[in-house]
Amino acid sequence: MARAARRAAFEQWYTGSIRPVIAALAATGDGFCVDDVRAFGVPPDPSPGAMGAAFGAARAEGIVRRADETGLRRSATPSAHRRLVQVWIGAVVREPASRGGVGQ
Repeated sequence: MARAARRAAFEQWYTGSIRPVIAALAATGDGFCVDDVRAFGVPPDPSPGAMGAAFGAARAEGIVRRADETGLRRSATPSAHRRLVQVWIGAVVREPASRGGVGQ
């Protein structure tokens, strides 16, 4: 039962607070990290590792992808002690290229 309650708390926190912020940051096209999400004043993580799980869920949903060109940056959160955090960008959905030709 405790596991189900933790999962429900995560889902509520993610869908109600975190996912909209991640989606908004992803839409800018700029790289962002967990510090940028927290700067929106989102509610605290319901459990250790929840923010990482939130980014994993957003990645699975196709909202974000890891930023290859920038990769990592130092966290500005004092409790993080300047550890490296992942930089994310919006996932690009590419339309199939038109082949042109007759009937198109």
